[in-house]
Amino acid sequence: MALLFLIASMGALNLHAQTLTQGAIAGTITDPSGAVVPNASVTAKNNQTGATSTATTNGTGFYRISLLPPGMYTVTVNAPNFQPTTSTVGVSIGQTSSANLQLALAAATQT
Repeated sequence: MALLFLIASMGALNLHAQTLTQGAIAGTITDPSGAVVPNASVTAKNNQTGATSTATTNGTGFYRISLLPPGMYTVTVNAPNFQPTTSTVGVSIGQTSSANLQLALAAATQT
């Protein structure tokens, strides 16, 4: 019985150690009036390695990108009828960095 407890404890410690080597970026995307923007594409690019991770905002404009190695990231948001916007965010081990961004309306085009 003690051996079973020891094995289970080691597995839990290993899982805990893995989660403490990464961080996350989360936030809410809004338009110029402050209304949330659902279905916006959010990309976090690691400035050192070039690796990217993506997410899509939900119905409340919220997104979360998890399992990111620590470092500086360029967060880019794209949505139809809006200009893309970017921000630089630092990610730390075991922390969720906030990146709430506001999109500007795209310029109207005439045909």
